Amino acid sequence: SYLFSFMMSSSSKPTPPTPSSSKKASKGPNTAGLSFGTTYVLGGVSACTAELVVYPMDMIKTRLQINHTKAGMFSTGGNIIKQEGLSGLYMGFSAACYRHLIYSGTRYFAYQILREKVFQRNADGSFPIWKSAIAAMSAGAIGQFVASPTDLVKVQMQTEGFRTLKGEPKLYNGTFHCFASMYNKLGFIGMWRGWFPNVQRAALVQLGD
Repeated sequence: SYLFSFMMSSSSKPTPPTPSSSKKASKGPNTAGLSFGTTYVLGGVSACTAELVVYPMDMIKTRLQINHTKAGMFSTGGNIIKQEGLSGLYMGFSAACYRHLIYSGTRYFAYQILREKVFQRNADGSFPIWKSAIAAMSAGAIGQFVASPTDLVKVQMQTEGFRTLKGEPKLYNGTFHCFASMYNKLGFIGMWRGWFPNVQRAALVQLGD
């Protein structure tokens, strides 16, 4: 009975935590089993889904910037719906999706390379905040630079409805026609017009993310 009591008391003692269970290093989302292509596509699709919700605000912002009136956000949005229909709020949306497919995928790929190959993790698998900040800003800048032509086309498509309301002829029949027209007009390098402020903005946004 003494041996039985000793065994029971020994088995009831708590097991001390192992180093691996007491210290969990933050390693980001678990993408095990997902190929790079799958992760790239999922990132682009999720970004396009989010853009579907916020794109009308982007359209209103662009119209406010080019239309020199005292109209506010809500009146501008209402005028777009009244004069161009609900679809007017989504003019140029396909260009925005192309932008996300390029930007989000490139940004993710660049961040992985910077984290694993350039800055590298610590021996315990952690990634210091200062390295993460630099890698994130660099990845955002790279992604935006690659996707800059799609931003140019998106803004052109957003202003198309405004031009027609002023009685000016329609310039583009769609996003691909806009791409071709801008390329013929500006050339290859010209498609990156305005890239520098866009790159700065993307780097700061990515730092916040």
